[in-house]
Amino acid sequence: AYTAYRVKSPIVPGELEKIVIAKDEYKKKLSCSGTTIPDPLQLTTGWIGEKEGIKHWPKVTYGDILLYFRDKRGLKTCDVLNRYKEGKAYSYFQCDFVKEVQIYLLKNQCLLRTSVTPSQNLRHEAYQVWAWLRMPEGNILSASCSCTAGWVKDSQ
Repeated sequence: AYTAYRVKSPIVPGELEKIVIAKDEYKKKLSCSGTTIPDPLQLTTGWIGEKEGIKHWPKVTYGDILLYFRDKRGLKTCDVLNRYKEGKAYSYFQCDFVKEVQIYLLKNQCLLRTSVTPSQNLRHEAYQVWAWLRMPEGNILSASCSCTAGWVKDSQ
């Protein structure tokens, strides 16, 4: 410990600390500009299924997604563009990896949520994904995924 102190080695959080940090970061995702939403993963009623709810979906553009990743997640635009080109999101959607998308209406805002089958392990439990959006513009206020990539930035 003394040597680590002298050479100013970064402190690496233990597993318990990582869990506490991840939970704290997740709670931060539930607040934006003085507004706090209920945890979308804990809401059991009030969701509208895709067939009825699609008419309420805000218009989210690729620009909205880029701004979210740049401003909220700290990713460079070129990184997002490269990941988009490499990605197979639409083919996953076509192959039913993305399950029914539900909407929860709030005043001038909404929550969208779905389950996504992991592409690398089809037998693994589906990931839970949600996004908090401003309506009708489609600005992304916050989002989360229970996959490892969804927690990477938050737990570093």
